[in-house]
Amino acid sequence: MRMLIMVMLILPGRVFAQTPSATEVINQWISMWNTYDLSMVDSLFDKYATYFSSEYDGLIEGLEKLREHHRKFGFVDGGKTTGNTLWLENLKERPVGTAALLVTATWYFRRRDSVRPQTGPVTFLLGKVSGRWKILHAHFANSP
Repeated sequence: MRMLIMVMLILPGRVFAQTPSATEVINQWISMWNTYDLSMVDSLFDKYATYFSSEYDGLIEGLEKLREHHRKFGFVDGGKTTGNTLWLENLKERPVGTAALLVTATWYFRRRDSVRPQTGPVTFLLGKVSGRWKILHAHFANSP
């Protein structure tokens, strides 16, 4: 019994260490965009997440609306090859208390047949949900 208690005390730290860091969540979000994998939406975003798109007016609220939004861009479960590339530059993370993180960056998106990428600022608010970082809010804009 003593051994079991020791294992239980050690394992939670290991399990927690294996959950994605905030940076890994942002990297997974980039991967989602580069693979067009709709199935990643649920693992990255909180069920109550909100989202301002640089392409559409209005606030997008909740996972189902986020799935719809990404379907409009051609996302499918399991992903697909498009030749499009999304990346972030100037990424900065700022803690907000102990359970939230503000992430700002400049997004770039180049369609496979385009010479020049679209670009603009982005802000993510990540929060700890059941011990795991999730995107609570994202706000995208276009640079002039």
